[in-house]
Amino acid sequence: MAMRDRLLQRGRELCWHPEFMRARFESWVEGLTGDWNISRQRSSGCRSRSGTGSTTPARRSRGAAHRRARKAAGRPLDRRPTGWDESQRGRPGGFVGDADIMDTWATSSLSPQIAGGWIDDPDLFGRVFPMDLRPQAHDIIRTWLFTTIVRAELEQQQLPWQHAAISGWILDPDRKKLSKSKGNAAFVPSEPLEHYGTDAVRYWAASARLGVDTAYDEQQMKVGRRLAIKMLNVSRFVLSLSEEPSPSQPGAGSPGVVSEALDAALLASLAGVVTEATQAFERFDHSRSLELLEGFFWSYCDDYVELVKARA
Repeated sequence: MAMRDRLLQRGRELCWHPEFMRARFESWVEGLTGDWNISRQRSSGCRSRSGTGSTTPARRSRGAAHRRARKAAGRPLDRRPTGWDESQRGRPGGFVGDADIMDTWATSSLSPQIAGGWIDDPDLFGRVFPMDLRPQAHDIIRTWLFTTIVRAELEQQQLPWQHAAISGWILDPDRKKLSKSKGNAAFVPSEPLEHYGTDAVRYWAASARLGVDTAYDEQQMKVGRRLAIKMLNVSRFVLSLSEEPSPSQPGAGSPGVVSEALDAALLASLAGVVTEATQAFERFDHSRSLELLEGFFWSYCDDYVELVKARA
């Protein structure tokens, strides 16, 4: 609770994409009424690294039940604590490892530190931390993003990354969040990849704007597949013109002076697309970049390629 003002300041220092998502972080921090718990009896996760003295039959019974539950779940018992003998494990007057499972975010909040080799590779950590970008959905701003900022503030006194790109949810055709618990996500990600191809699924995903929920749309994937196939076919046409020049075709395939007005017009249009698409990328607006590139590509295929086939 004593960190509230510091956390709000870190939220203002962070570059949010889109910017309005910062309000969710601030609302959460301002509404906190107590310190965040580190254990909530999760069924799996990192165990609390503490032990409990077992001095009564009741305590021993409870400890034995916890040990059996942990063994059944495949989790190892704690190491023997200093000052205790291994023969005292789970016995009256002895000790037992705490069965509590730490809150998911107690570990996830260290994602940048763990990925950067904080303890194991100080040289790497010094070069990659703070990181550049955290991409995540809006519903875990109050958990994953919040706890990651808390941990970085406590450990490094700085933000863990410079930017946060906040996506929306994926919705079903009825505009409900795709969720296993709702029963509307009865497929695995590999299925659309195998059916439509990776490029088609990327096309659908890249069409989603940050901060906005997006419908799972196989029709959009079909559009992406047609686009990928068209790009392959027109690339074959273009690459077929890039062969070594022959005596009868001096300069064929070589980038020379642009003398045709049509070619100059195309390059001028392309330069504008490159500028606008780059600016969109720098704003983390990947969907706008895709829109610009796709519009230019279809014009290129429908107009330019048809007009130059005779020359080709």
